[in-house]
Amino acid sequence: MLMSLYAARGAPELKPLALETLGLVSTDTIAADYARGDPPIHPDTPGAAAWYKLGVALTAKHQHADAAQAYRAALALDSANADAWNNLGWSLAKLGFYEDAVPALRSAVRYRPADALAANNLAWAAGELSTAEFKRGFALQQTGHPAESAEVYRGLLAKFSAWVNDCYNLGHALMALGRYAEASAEFRRTLELKPDLTAAHLHLATCLAKLGGAAEAKRELERYRRASPAGPISQETPALQR
Repeated sequence: MLMSLYAARGAPELKPLALETLGLVSTDTIAADYARGDPPIHPDTPGAAAWYKLGVALTAKHQHADAAQAYRAALALDSANADAWNNLGWSLAKLGFYEDAVPALRSAVRYRPADALAANNLAWAAGELSTAEFKRGFALQQTGHPAESAEVYRGLLAKFSAWVNDCYNLGHALMALGRYAEASAEFRRTLELKPDLTAAHLHLATCLAKLGGAAEAKRELERYRRASPAGPISQETPALQR
């Protein structure tokens, strides 16, 4: 299974794994095929069209790892096949490999700019990739790795500058690192994007106080109290999930 997934992704780890498997089980025909650089599946006839047709048949059976290998074989013979790029991207996305799916779907759009299906698939896969990245950043943040989570959030904000949860969580991570000036900038941006996210006032007040801005910190704390009159003041407001 691992070799099949490596082959679907076109991963360089495939051949070493195949050779290692052959060293353990010399009769493994699938590993032998992969070691030679061939997928263990084959169309009835040679050629790019036959490989593409095989990929379509495998996609219909939801055999996405094998389908991806067939599309890669088709593209090795015809690299400008927009349908093969689109279907490869779709197969990889269905396997959860969004970071591989997005470049494939971009190629589909490049070769056929007016293809609405490829454009829609690209938008979907890019959104799924961003969500997966956000979850990775959140997991890092929740397990005591604020520096690593901050890098993830910065990467997301470079592409999606108006994502308020990323702004807020980046501020949260920077505050945990003691980088109060940077954190305060993110909490200000959070409030510009979502003025009713009142916890940002509280964290901004904390950052300003740490930076020696007592008067401004007091004003932010008053804004928090006015916006949350019934709620207790707590510095333990969690990072936001998506």
